[in-house]
Amino acid sequence: MNRPRRAATRRASPVPGEQGAAGLDFFGHLEELRRRLITIFAAFVLAFAAFFALMDRLMPIVTTPADRLGIKLYAMAPFEKFAAYMKASALAGATVTLPVALALAALFVAPALGPRWRRLLAPGIAIACLFVLAGVALAWFALVPFAVGFFARFAPGDGIESLWSLASYISLVAGLVAATALVFLTPPLLLALVGSGLVKASTLARGRRYAIVAIAVVAGVVTPTVDVVSQVAVGAALWALFEITLVLCRIIDPEGKRRRAEKEAIDGQT
Repeated sequence: MNRPRRAATRRASPVPGEQGAAGLDFFGHLEELRRRLITIFAAFVLAFAAFFALMDRLMPIVTTPADRLGIKLYAMAPFEKFAAYMKASALAGATVTLPVALALAALFVAPALGPRWRRLLAPGIAIACLFVLAGVALAWFALVPFAVGFFARFAPGDGIESLWSLASYISLVAGLVAATALVFLTPPLLLALVGSGLVKASTLARGRRYAIVAIAVVAGVVTPTVDVVSQVAVGAALWALFEITLVLCRIIDPEGKRRRAEKEAIDGQT
């Protein structure tokens, strides 16, 4: 008689080891998280190794902006070329691994979400990846050529010859690409926060003045030049991205949908 009562008590007690909706207890979720992190790391290592093995063929593509301006790159130390290859391979590997990491993260949190949000996971991952690719494309086709050209043409009449090291060039390119890609991840993040109800679209709209200041700071940091024109161009692109994101947030905002439904109901009664 006591045994069923104890079992029922164990099922009702909210202890940390309690079985969750996905059939895993607290430590089971930790183990699942550990396996997914290991999988992401393994995918990154494989991508990194593949790019590093092919980097002697890919490096001429990476140095194209410098080659177009007649800039010759030098390895100033015995290990510099190796380190530059490692950095370029790591950035390319991280970019390729990003969809895998997002997919595994989505699968990890999916059991805690409702059916509606589970259906939105795949489109959300695709949108985030597209934004990252857009940031990489903007950096590679616009920011990198402009920055390389600016530094190559800076103060040409002072008689000082610039020697470009491979390490500094790769750091410039990698910094621009990585920073722009991370900046372009902000819109999908804001859409997810607004769609989940954690942040309101009206709050984002009221904070537009602070967003403009933040955009100006980010444009100054991302653009590694003192040229005002390039910083304004990058800032304008980021501002346009913010305004587009704000429009999308207003469309998917649950509070906004509720207000529109109430307004339509009132209009229908009058």
